[in-house]
Amino acid sequence: MNKRIITVIGALLLTATAATLAQESYGERGKKEHRQHRGMQAMPMIDKLSRALRSLDLDDGQKESIKAVMQNMKAEIRPVMQLTQDGHQELMRLIKADSYDEQAVAALAEEEGNLATERMLIGSRALSEVFSYLTEDQRDQLEAMATEHRGQWGERHKTRPGEE
Repeated sequence: MNKRIITVIGALLLTATAATLAQESYGERGKKEHRQHRGMQAMPMIDKLSRALRSLDLDDGQKESIKAVMQNMKAEIRPVMQLTQDGHQELMRLIKADSYDEQAVAALAEEEGNLATERMLIGSRALSEVFSYLTEDQRDQLEAMATEHRGQWGERHKTRPGEE
């Protein structure tokens, strides 16, 4: 249990820090810069799939169906993302407080775990529905793209000799 709490707290801290740094590097809140236009930054898998789907030869019916699924998913996940953001702000408040409240941080960590589960369920349900609209050939094309991407990623992230 303690390891789980520590892991979740660590993830919260990293996420909160990354969000803070991202805000600072992109300018004022509410002003969108070049890379801020993507709506599902919290779910990179969906962002990558959306880009990959654009390269497939989808018919008009598939495009409309997939668009509807993605819009529904965004609407469903928006309140979860707001709760996540609220939790990160509360964590920052607790970290900066005069005295450390471990029980409050543990409660936030537990809630973040629940929210992460909810995000995963919403996203995976939507992706499953998207895949149901694809033909077997389109699924094969996506798998080939994923395999190629994994190979490119592996090449970029190989350890150098002497590093382990």
